[in-house]
Amino acid sequence: MVTSLGFGGVERASAMLSKMLVAEGYIVSIISVLDQIEYSYAGEMINLEVMTQGYTGVYRRWQKLRIARRVIAHRDFDYIVDATSRPGWLKEWLVQKIMYRGIKTIYVVHNYNLYNYFPSSKILGKQLYAQSHQLVGVSKAIVQHFQQTYRLEKGVCVYNAFDTADWQQLSEETITLPAPRYIIIYGRIDNKAKNYEFLIDTYRQSKLIAHGIKLCIMGEGPDLGFVQELVAAHGITESVVFKKFCKNPFPYVKKAVFSVLTSNYEGFPMVLVESLAMGTPVVAIDCTSGPSEIIETGVNGILVSFGDTKAYIAALNTMIEDQKFYQQCKQGAQPSITSLQMTNIADQWKKILAPNS
Repeated sequence: MVTSLGFGGVERASAMLSKMLVAEGYIVSIISVLDQIEYSYAGEMINLEVMTQGYTGVYRRWQKLRIARRVIAHRDFDYIVDATSRPGWLKEWLVQKIMYRGIKTIYVVHNYNLYNYFPSSKILGKQLYAQSHQLVGVSKAIVQHFQQTYRLEKGVCVYNAFDTADWQQLSEETITLPAPRYIIIYGRIDNKAKNYEFLIDTYRQSKLIAHGIKLCIMGEGPDLGFVQELVAAHGITESVVFKKFCKNPFPYVKKAVFSVLTSNYEGFPMVLVESLAMGTPVVAIDCTSGPSEIIETGVNGILVSFGDTKAYIAALNTMIEDQKFYQQCKQGAQPSITSLQMTNIADQWKKILAPNS
């Protein structure tokens, strides 16, 4: 069960999970709430948005619920893997009682910010999920967080996987470079989550502009206009390139000098894995959660303490002024994430889906 398969790391991870399970011999049906299918997937697609085109408003939502329940009842599934956001406890309770009734359910938590997955009430949160087959967090920090917050015994960390061959093939697409030399950040442009203010400020103060290295911001979101205004206010418009959301970011990431991440919080940021898979090192803020489980300073990039402006500026400078250090990180990028390859993560999912698990 997914919200959609378009425009985000969660969606890309869900699409990858479908391909991984089908490759392992599982029969997979994807029930998508919205008609946003951007990433390649495997298995049967059940698009609730398309199936309820003749309805609107609350009645359309009810029809989606009814159709999903009918599909689930007739398919006789062994497991439900729910990767949707679940902010409303009443809605989730109805889903459990109507749609998932009698089926082993695995809930995936993709973000350390639990408000999208758990109710604020700790009692309600425990009641909702204590009877689940399993709770999967995509980082160790996430699992520890929901276990402690809601006093749940269930919880296992399974990182998001990637397909080396697929990503390498995508990276070969011919593109027009945004600049001869550039660093890149890509994804949803949401300043509250991604802290573009911090990025723009540190980039402005670094030596990258003097070295002719531009900042490429790729993506769309509610704060695109705000970030563009911020760039103009700092007088660095000529040094920052904005590109729209791209279904295939890999050629751009592969050609970048390095990628950057300045988030206030994450789950398990696949943009870091994608960058490293392309052999592109990363300068990342050590936010909660994810970066510290991926980036190791001097091995595949630089991990900077959260909120440390001076250290982040220094890290940006180091990556362009210390070529020995940079090449060391570049060479270590791909080997650092071999444990996240699809075949390795598939083994962990097989344990969760084992008949007697």
